[in-house]
Amino acid sequence: MNIVRKKLRILCLHGMAQNAILFEKKTAGFFQDIKEQVELVYIRGPLKVLDPELVSLVERATQVGESVSEEARPWAWWFIANRKPMDSEGYFYGFKESVEYIQQVLLEQGPFDGIMGFSQGACFTGYLAHMLEKRNGLIPPEFPHPPLKFAIIAGGFILTSQPATQSTYFLPNQKLETPSMHVIGEVDTIIPPERSDLLTSRFKNPTVFYHPGAHFVPKTQAARKILSEFLSSVIQDNQAQAHM
Repeated sequence: MNIVRKKLRILCLHGMAQNAILFEKKTAGFFQDIKEQVELVYIRGPLKVLDPELVSLVERATQVGESVSEEARPWAWWFIANRKPMDSEGYFYGFKESVEYIQQVLLEQGPFDGIMGFSQGACFTGYLAHMLEKRNGLIPPEFPHPPLKFAIIAGGFILTSQPATQSTYFLPNQKLETPSMHVIGEVDTIIPPERSDLLTSRFKNPTVFYHPGAHFVPKTQAARKILSEFLSSVIQDNQAQAHM
């Protein structure tokens, strides 16, 4: 008897000054070996990036007006304090609003098995995994979406300078149970490996893949193999729990 397996649904979150269209293209190689096993849903951040100093080519393109293609438009999930002032609770500008936006996406387009993020999106993925598992922050216990079955975090980090989350998120003695895969560039100068390592250390039994490159999602055979093995282990664990 042939067993038809349901595709894993993965919500994909781009990095700072990227967008859904560009991120889908940049991650196509990473997912190519498992594209028949997953349903990838790419969304863009709610905040439009206007500062041309952040990512020169993409940012400058926004200056020519509405004629710019959607692929060239940069978006973000929040702005740090040197770009926009924090709110009165100590959250970066846009952080709480992005959490509310993701909750809406989870309700309207979910449920999702996991979330994959890169850079700022990877950081956000970590926080969302925490919120959905612990329910002690911006996502309340009664929110109907279940905890994530997994998180894929490429170039992630902890917001060590956001006061509102310092005392409740990623504490050393409260490691997350959510299965996680962490992709880290050994020569990443934008998010140095030690910053990603700190986030990795806050997950229980993380899968970690170091690649010899910088700040990007790799598409090498080695990276694809680790991804496939990680998702296979997640599927097996979930099947085992369903039969307990």
